[in-house]
Amino acid sequence: MTDLARTWRQAVRGLARTPALTFAAIASFALGIGANTLIFTFLNALFLSPLPVTDPARLIAIYSTDPENPGLLPISQPNAVDLREQVKAFSGLAAVRSTSVALLDGGEPEMVPAALVNGNYFSVLGLVPERGRFFQPEEDAAPGAGTAVVLSHALWQRRFGGAPGLVGKTIRINGLPLTVAGIAPADFAGLSLIDEPPQLWIPLSLSQQILSGPQARGLLRRNGRQLQLVARLQPTMTLDAARGALDAAARDLARIYPEENRGLGFAALPLAEATIPQALRGRLVKAGALLAAVVGLLLLVAGANVANLLLARALSRDRETAVRVALGARRGQLAALLLTEGLALALAGGAVGLLLASWGRALLWRLRPPFFPESLAPHLDARVLAFTFAVSLVTGLLFGLAPLAGSLRTDLAAALGNAAAAIGSGGYGGRRGPGSLRALLVGAQVALSAVVLVGAGLFVHSLIRAEQTDLGFERERLFGIPVDLGARGYAQEPAQEFYRNAVARVKAVPGVASAAVSSRFLLVPAGERIGLTPSDRPPAPGTEGVLIGVDRVGPRYFETVGLRLVAGRGFLDSDRLTTPQVAVVNRALARWLWPGENAIGRRFNFSGDPIPTEVVGITEDARLEGVSSPPEPVVWVPVAQAYSPVMIILARTEGDPAPIAALARREIQALDRVLPLLEARTIRQVAERSLWAPRMSAGLLAAFALLAALLAGIGIYGVATHAARQRDREIGLRMALGAQRGQVRALLLGAGFRPIAIGTAVGLAVAFAFARPFAPLLLGVSPFDPWSYGAAALALFALGLLSLLLPAWRAARAEPATALRAQ
Repeated sequence: MTDLARTWRQAVRGLARTPALTFAAIASFALGIGANTLIFTFLNALFLSPLPVTDPARLIAIYSTDPENPGLLPISQPNAVDLREQVKAFSGLAAVRSTSVALLDGGEPEMVPAALVNGNYFSVLGLVPERGRFFQPEEDAAPGAGTAVVLSHALWQRRFGGAPGLVGKTIRINGLPLTVAGIAPADFAGLSLIDEPPQLWIPLSLSQQILSGPQARGLLRRNGRQLQLVARLQPTMTLDAARGALDAAARDLARIYPEENRGLGFAALPLAEATIPQALRGRLVKAGALLAAVVGLLLLVAGANVANLLLARALSRDRETAVRVALGARRGQLAALLLTEGLALALAGGAVGLLLASWGRALLWRLRPPFFPESLAPHLDARVLAFTFAVSLVTGLLFGLAPLAGSLRTDLAAALGNAAAAIGSGGYGGRRGPGSLRALLVGAQVALSAVVLVGAGLFVHSLIRAEQTDLGFERERLFGIPVDLGARGYAQEPAQEFYRNAVARVKAVPGVASAAVSSRFLLVPAGERIGLTPSDRPPAPGTEGVLIGVDRVGPRYFETVGLRLVAGRGFLDSDRLTTPQVAVVNRALARWLWPGENAIGRRFNFSGDPIPTEVVGITEDARLEGVSSPPEPVVWVPVAQAYSPVMIILARTEGDPAPIAALARREIQALDRVLPLLEARTIRQVAERSLWAPRMSAGLLAAFALLAALLAGIGIYGVATHAARQRDREIGLRMALGAQRGQVRALLLGAGFRPIAIGTAVGLAVAFAFARPFAPLLLGVSPFDPWSYGAAALALFALGLLSLLLPAWRAARAEPATALRAQ
């Protein structure tokens, strides 16, 4: 222990004698370790932090599967009831259905996210209420039996000021008087990390009172998939055994209900893997892996920089090392001292990096889009601190080895006689010795920087392409205002009249060119998907056909949003319940249903609807689901023939839509003063939200690429300066024999560019080899985009030239006599 303490004291004193080098090494480590800590905090929040529930490892999420529709799908309520009764692998099984409701007490009417849940939902999760109680079994025993509501801690504080007497009071939700049974724990925000967390929970037995229109009717159908299931495994049950029990239940349900459950399957995942939708989770995993790889490369660049600094320091201490060895110091002790110095630098860099990561985390979280839930907030918890310490330790030990290559092979006689001569042959680009090691480290830095620069270039180019993408409809002068008349209990006819009046009022607002209604927001994935098949090709018994996004719209919708009709017509005021059912499809759906044929006049059937629907129009394909999503098949139907209580009032303006949207919102509110309205959003805002993740990825990669290039440039400059000093005698001799200064500069630049060129070539080859898996994250850009690779190469050559010019210029300015005397 005494020897260890002595070694640490010597290391700290030695580093204190070279403050400039020590500062540079700590700064390099801080940037590399800080970047890794920053990314890990977000990966930790997304993938590693457990939900605040009891024994989360025993909880699973259950989905249905369908051979005609890939992916994991929700489950119908009748099938969920049968699973709950038949499968004995679970100690509890509960269902969840997200929605939004009108909260009419505690302030202005407000639409808030909510969840319909079984009465045992909270007990399955093992939660304890902060105040009051959760639901009782009788509140879930029969349809309409529920009378209670549970509030989130956030809603209780924000809307009701944390009033302790709220429990037991009655509040109105969608016009229903419900008793506040309890307050959920402060750290519980539902089971989804991505979706807006529910503000309150309502018994599923009240679904027909809370939901309306097609949603309420569809919940009761056995093939109406709307529920997410969460189950707790029995103490002796494994996940594989539970999956076997679910497979058996699927076969039984397909046999008992062949018309609705043909091909039915169930899938189970650990709940920790279900907090993010599976398709999005796959993209986030790839994005996280990319960022982790990039910051890992940045750490290697920083480490190589430190290794070069320590190697230069060790070479300058050859005489000191030789004296120590001559006086009896063991080489093992010298190795321990050098490793300790590297470890001290890394730990100090890790401490500073942790501070940088904390600042970066706060900055990135402030820049997050407003739809990001607070539950995703990253924290510097014990796992992050342990990660930072481990990275610092491994980095210090790894790159602390570099000085050993030179110091422990020191020739005693040469070092004591003339250290400079001894190392002169090991200069920049030399074939053996520390100089060649330093050149190798420079080449490695350049190669790693090339990989990071290519990645940044691909994502920046991808973002530029996405921002310039033609969406197929109006982007700049369109806004929408969501309205939910079902939450106010409107019947169908009064609701239809309300929407007609709302469109007329919005159209009369100065600056509005056109207005219409739609059941979905543009650039948002379709919330309603219905199976459909051509009328002349009915589906197999028990199947629904492929699920297609459906939008219920009013007259002048296509004119308003700027979606071009390529054939047929749009919807008219004359399209009513009493007239034949009509629809407009996009080209993607027309190609899928009737390849190579004219779709106008063709008919198809929606699942469960025996009355055929005739195609009267075809639109151009458009990116309706998001800027980064390819055009998907979609069908539009007139809202007069397919009523929806939840609609979006869309308006196209003649100028900036933002100020006009506020006026339009007041006009709609004037029709019903207690109607809760969501905030108006422009399509430009929705597009910006859609591009938030690509923009943040491109920004982070560009920042990390800049840091990697900066560190590599510092490394090149340091090595070039040291190599030029080592060749002072050679340069003096060359110039004494008649060499011109330009020839000397060319000689030094040529030697310096050799590892840069090799490193660039290797880095580009590595980037090319590993780029393909990240193609799904790029928008309109190939992972082998020549512009990105070319820009990375040019940037590194320019960086290398700038880093080499000053040392070469200095060396060529030296007088031959001075250079010879210095040796």
